[in-house]
Amino acid sequence: MARWAKYIGLVLVEGRPEPNTKVFVYQPGTTTEIPVYEDRGQTQITQPLLSDSAGLFAFFVDADAYPSIKLHFEKDGIDFTHANSRHEEVTLLF
Repeated sequence: MARWAKYIGLVLVEGRPEPNTKVFVYQPGTTTEIPVYEDRGQTQITQPLLSDSAGLFAFFVDADAYPSIKLHFEKDGIDFTHANSRHEEVTLLF
């Protein structure tokens, strides 16, 4: 039986929430998408995810299969180079 980890993130730009930012969830060190879900394995989410009006995004991932993930952010007109480098490998917690 899989152990599901819920990841909740907040996209900030210059200290302010940034809505409608594309969020990709990859295997660390790659651009291979991993499956993410709205719940514990029932409803898969198509990537990219989008941050909401408060800059928030959330998903579940099978932490047994993917104990760590890579997050990648994109939005026209915003440079996420620093944020992307800081999220190359994120260890999931329970």
